[in-house]
Amino acid sequence: MAIDVLPWLLKGKEREEYDLLNDVDNIDMFSIREVFYVICCLLGIIGTRVAFNSMISPWAGKRARARNISQREMNKVLEEIWVLIGNTVTLSLAVYVMLYENNGCWFGNTAPCLVGWPNHSVNPAVLLYYTIEFAWYIHLLLKKPLGYGEPDGKDMKMHHVASLLLLFLSKAFNLTRGGILVLTLFSISNPALHAAKICNQMAPAVRVPMFIVFSALFMVTRVIMVPFIILRMSIFESVKLIPYAVKDFMVPFIAFNVLLVLLYVMQIQWMWAIIKVLKKSATEGASAAAELSTKLDPSKRFASTNEEKKRE
Repeated sequence: MAIDVLPWLLKGKEREEYDLLNDVDNIDMFSIREVFYVICCLLGIIGTRVAFNSMISPWAGKRARARNISQREMNKVLEEIWVLIGNTVTLSLAVYVMLYENNGCWFGNTAPCLVGWPNHSVNPAVLLYYTIEFAWYIHLLLKKPLGYGEPDGKDMKMHHVASLLLLFLSKAFNLTRGGILVLTLFSISNPALHAAKICNQMAPAVRVPMFIVFSALFMVTRVIMVPFIILRMSIFESVKLIPYAVKDFMVPFIAFNVLLVLLYVMQIQWMWAIIKVLKKSATEGASAAAELSTKLDPSKRFASTNEEKKRE
């Protein structure tokens, strides 16, 4: 049993490009088996998180007392360590899948992401990556109700929901090749972000260099590369390579691109906030920059500054 979204969308549309769809593998959204795999992966991630908490908590308590840090602040650091580990694993898998299992679709050549749509078979490695990503983002949303992690702010929850929506829609429309591209590009700066947050609390001497590394990665991947790779592919290459699909699905085409442009505008806003922090660091020092970054952090989850710790 499976939910076949794409055949339903194409029903009544007579084009030779759609005739081979029945011969394409792994495009159902979702089969009972795939849902079962997501649930199993979710339970595995949650179980690993509980074990992580159990093993790290004694060390964290000692470190908190040694550095005169409140337990809540130390819990935030542990949260960043866990997310850093998870993001590093998912980014590594995303890069591998993009380079070796995505049918030639990568940053340097986006044409294979679109050519031949919708007749794109989905490789098992892509299914594995999507399964892990679905489970990872669902586990982040369940932290508060199940009590195994620090709750995220509203902005971060919106990010998790948006990521799940991207995963769902790219699978439903059999656009996993482009989905892999988008998810990989937007994930590259994430490990550096969480490493910078950890350094802000635990290693003040390197927090500015680490934040500069994050800022450079964010600028290159989310500000410079997005319009030349993602938006160019979605807005211009799609019209050139799959004009029949754009004509048949004009409303979804416009909606997808409006959302992508809005997402890019959000990256510009965040980059401007990052520039403010860097400017503050250069003119007033690292402590002042850390305080400003706490106010501007879009995730609302940056480790507290020394000034905030004194007020606790």
